[in-house]
Parts: sequence; C-alpha cells; structure tokens
Amino acid sequence: MPQIKSLKNNLIYLFISEFILNFNVLVPFLTLFFVSRGLNPQYILITWIVYSASSIVFEVPTGLVADYFGAKISILIGSFLNVAVGIGFYFASGPLHFYLISIIMGLMATFFSGAMDALIYETLKLQNRETESAKVFGWIYSAAEIAAVAATLVGFFLGVKGTDQDFKLLIVISIIAAVFQIFFILPIICPSKINKYRVNPLNNLKSGFKTIFQQPPLIFIFINTVLVFIGAIAVKEFQQLVLTDAGLVIKYLGLFYGVLGLLRFLFSNLSGKISNLLSSPIYMFVTGFIVLIAILLVIIFKSNLYLLLILIPIISVFSFIREPVYSSLANEYIPTENRATTHSLLSIIDSLLDVVVVSIICVTLADHYIYIYIGAAVLVLLGIVFPIIPKKSKQE
Repeated sequence: MPQIKSLKNNLIYLFISEFILNFNVLVPFLTLFFVSRGLNPQYILITWIVYSASSIVFEVPTGLVADYFGAKISILIGSFLNVAVGIGFYFASGPLHFYLISIIMGLMATFFSGAMDALIYETLKLQNRETESAKVFGWIYSAAEIAAVAATLVGFFLGVKGTDQDFKLLIVISIIAAVFQIFFILPIICPSKINKYRVNPLNNLKSGFKTIFQQPPLIFIFINTVLVFIGAIAVKEFQQLVLTDAGLVIKYLGLFYGVLGLLRFLFSNLSGKISNLLSSPIYMFVTGFIVLIAILLVIIFKSNLYLLLILIPIISVFSFIREPVYSSLANEYIPTENRATTHSLLSIIDSLLDVVVVSIICVTLADHYIYIYIGAAVLVLLGIVFPIIPKKSKQE
C-alpha cells in the first residue's frame, strides 16, 4: 500500500520528463539545419536508415537492461545519451558526422523504447487503473506537445533566419533542457512488481518472441500502426521544404509548429474520450483514413500554402492520436514479466520495416519530396487494411 501511494508521483515525473525530453527548439528547423550542414534529401533519408539500423542492433540488449535492471535505469541512460546527441549536433558538419549521431540516437531511442510504456502501464496496473491506460498514455504523450509549443515559440521569438549562429543557439538551449530532464527521472520509483522478474535475460527474450508470434492480432495491430506512422513521419521529414517552397517565411515555421503542437496537445487529451465513443477498430481505421486523404491532398495542392497549413496539421494530429490507443491495445496482449523486452522486439520489427521501406524510397523516389509523399500515401493505405482485434472483445 505505501508503494502504491508513492507510485502516484511516477506519472507526474514521467509527464515532466516527457515535456523536457521534447523541449528541443531545433526541431522546427531540423530539415533546414540538415540542408545548411550539407545534407540533401537522399542524405537525410540515409540518416533515417542508419537510425533505424542502429535501433535494430540495440533494441534487444537495451530491452533486456530495462527488464533486468528496471525501466528507470534504462530511461536514465537514454537521457544521458540525449545530452550527447545535442553536443554532436553542435559540432556536426557533414553526412558522416550525422550518420554517427544517428547511431547514437538509435541507441538512445532503444533505452526509452518499451521502458517508458512498461513503467506507465505497470504503475497503472498496481493502482488497478489499467482501464484508464489510453487516457493516461494520451495525457503523458501530450507533454511532448506542450513542449513542442513552448520550443517552437522560443524559435519564433528569437527570430530565427536560418543562419549557422541561429542553429547553434537553438542546440545549446536544447542541451540545457536535456540536462534538466535527468533530475526529474531520478525521483521515479520502479514498481517492485517489475523488479521481481529478474530472471535469465534469454528467458525473457524467448518469452517475448512467443508473446508476439503466437498472437496474430498483436502483429496486425502493430503493422497497422507502424505503416501509418512511417507514412506520417515521411511527410514530417520534408514538410519544412514543402511549406517554404509554397511561400512560408522561415521564421514563421516556429509559429506554425507552436500552433501544431497546441493542436496535438488538445487532441491527445481528447483521444481518451474519443476512443471511448468509438470502438478501437473503428477509431484506428478512421484516423488512418483521414491521414491518407490528407497526404493525397497535399500531393495535389502542394503549391497552395493556405491549404497546406490545414492539411499538414491534420496528418500530424491524426497520426499522433493513434499512439495512445495502440499502446493500450498492445499492452493488453503483453504480460508483465517481459513487457519491456516484448516492446523492444516489436521496435526491432518496426526498425526493420523502416530500413526496408526507407531504403526503397531512397533509391526510387528521393529525387523529389513529392514522390516520397506518394510512397507515404501507399504505406498508410496498406497499414489501415490490417484488422484491429482488441483482446477484450476476443475474450467476450
């Protein structure tokens, strides 16, 4: 009982940690920063491939670290690596430097991957609040959007014009934020229910594979979510170029992303209520279909700035609000004792899909970002075809 009471603060610390982790004032200008440091669209796609390949290599080891030593340790290591990534960005000056940073980013992401979800879900489980998981995941994810609003407004008020000095200032601010995040992870309490499962790591690994491959509905839920996610990320990677080519002044990118972050925050808090009104299969199909239509309209009306300022937020918001429902659906199928490892194995499959899909796009469609957007639309279409089968309905 004392531990359950103390766990209540976990969610608050995780919310604050998520906020600071995403307070990266460089992000609204990241593609422009890459271009200023010598990367073309093909090089940018290669950094994505390197990042995904790095994730594949490190996912299982870091997932085992989370299951064996605790999710808190895993998140803490990821936070230190986040500081290292910021320092790397400051000094990077060409493709090879960014590929190396992408490897570190892949390692960093794997320490967060699964550990955060496992910690949130187990905290709720010990409080008998699993039914609120979609709502709580949405609330914690919304911290990222509040951070995005704050970070982008900082860039706007600094009057960023795209010079190297502007980018360096933004990176320094982001590094300071990354250091602060560490202090909010230290007070987090790892539930003893997770800590007691310190068995042979290989047993966790075998159990994780068994959990995934003996449950086709979990695989379908995962593929549905990942394909839509990859499509939306492909749009996000080049939306700065799309908007500036359509006539948006660079300094207003900060304001645009601030408004976008606010919208994502508002919708992430509503996602729990919306998912209560619609069944999970309908919710996932409708949100994915809206993303598909919006991408197609961007391709058709790529020169219409005012329409793009509506369509791009739609893609971002509706792909984002799928995540809490996915986390809730997936966790229903994953047992406590190997939750982080199973999430890591799913992330490996995610990264493999990233490498394959982005490599194909890089070789065949990288001549112009609009071709990449066509590929993104195809991915989203394929994703929403996979059926969503909640475990509860299956049991009923």
